[in-house]
Amino acid sequence: MFNPKKKIPSSFFVTLLISFATFNIRGLGSQQDDSQYSKRELLGKDCMRYHVDICAVQETKVVKSENFVLANGYTLYLFNQNDSRHGGLGFVISPRLMNYVVCWKYISDRVCYVDISIPSRSGIPIRCRAINAYCPHQGLVRKNPIILEDFYDQLGEACDVSSNVELQFLGDFNSKLGRLSSSDIEQGFGQYMGRYGMGVRNDNGCRLLDFISENNLFAANTSFQHPSRHVTSFTGWRKDWSAGRHSKKTLPVYSQIDFILLSK
Repeated sequence: MFNPKKKIPSSFFVTLLISFATFNIRGLGSQQDDSQYSKRELLGKDCMRYHVDICAVQETKVVKSENFVLANGYTLYLFNQNDSRHGGLGFVISPRLMNYVVCWKYISDRVCYVDISIPSRSGIPIRCRAINAYCPHQGLVRKNPIILEDFYDQLGEACDVSSNVELQFLGDFNSKLGRLSSSDIEQGFGQYMGRYGMGVRNDNGCRLLDFISENNLFAANTSFQHPSRHVTSFTGWRKDWSAGRHSKKTLPVYSQIDFILLSK
C-alpha cells in the first residue's frame, strides 16, 4: 500500500508506463511442481520477457487460493473456486508494482480484481483497478441466458468505484466484437472500439459492446493493425465440407475473444 510519508525516488515519476495482459492459461499445474520448467514459472518468464506488469489469467484449474513469489520475483495470486473445478482466476504482478497493491477481491468464479495505488509527484496517488473477467461461452449462454446477465451484474459490481479510479478490464470475454461496420459508426460505437476488430460480431459480442458503451469504456486491442496470427486469441475447428461428406478434414476458425477494456 502507498505510504505518503515514504520518500519516492524521482526516477519513479519518469517512467509511469504500465503494461497489461490477459491470458487463458488452461491449467497451471500443481504447486508441488516447483522446477524452473513448471507452467507457473514459465508464465512468470513470459511476463518478464514481454515486460508485463499486470497479467490476468483465466482457467487456472486451481480450486484453493494461493499466493507466492516466482523465481524471477513476480507474484502469482490465484483465487479459489466455489462453483467449479474447471475455471479459476488469478493475477501475475511484476516486482516493481507489488509494493503498491492495496487489495485483492474475489467476486465470483468469473470476476475478481486487484486495486493498486501508485504515488505521483503531486502527492495524490494514482488509483487503478484491474478487473479479471471470464465470460461464459455462447453455448452455455444459449442453454441458460441468466448466467450471462449474472456475469455482467458481477462486472458492474467490480467497476462500482469513484470517478478518480482508472479501470482496466482484462479477460477472456468469449465474445466476438467483430469489425467496426458503417452501421456501428452511425450509431456512435466508433468511440468504443477501433477499426481493427476481427470477424463477425456474435450475440455475446453484442452484449459486450452494450456493456462497453454503458460504462464509457474502449476495447483497446481493436485499435492496432496486426497480422491475423497476432490478433487471434482462440482457434477452433470446423468440418471441411469441400473435401466430401465422409472426410475427416477440418479447417481452422480464428477468433478474437479476449479483450482489454480501458476507461476513456
